[in-house]
Amino acid sequence: MQATAITRIEGPLNFSRVVEVLSGSHQFISVGKFDLSAIRSMDSVGISLLLELSRRAQKIGGSLEIHGASPQVRALADFFKVKPLLRFVDP
Repeated sequence: MQATAITRIEGPLNFSRVVEVLSGSHQFISVGKFDLSAIRSMDSVGISLLLELSRRAQKIGGSLEIHGASPQVRALADFFKVKPLLRFVDP
């Protein structure tokens, strides 16, 4: 992960990656833009992670824009009824 104008994460976003992503979140949460276009798969833990990152951004007065979310990610957020809590930017 790199802290740039938009933070991009690659590979799966699941239980095995949570600690890695959360430990680096302080470096990019203030940017407020998260690119998921290179995510190969995501499970419910990934959705929980997005909610936590969004909460952390709000805590410092910002918000988290989620870019490049696949239909699978959006469907998971919809299934868990948390889509209104997440800020998906592009279709």
